[in-house]
Amino acid sequence: MSDHEAERVHGQRFPANTPARVPPRPTGTLAEIYAAIDADTPAARLNNDLDRIERSLAVLEQAVREAFEAEQAIAQQDSDQDRDA
Repeated sequence: MSDHEAERVHGQRFPANTPARVPPRPTGTLAEIYAAIDADTPAARLNNDLDRIERSLAVLEQAVREAFEAEQAIAQQDSDQDRDA
């Protein structure tokens, strides 16, 4: 099939002698390459999201614990003052 015929059949012109678009080859050690591939999977993104949620929950849990302990300390002081009065 000639270039003219290919253009007519496929409706587009195919440039001659141009390299195909190929993504750049990854560089680095095999471990780095596989880590980069694994980091870009939906499962890896989900794991990252879950890790972030767990860290946030740990911070929230600590804040609630501290608030509860502070409330207990205030209640203890109030009961001590009531006994002394």
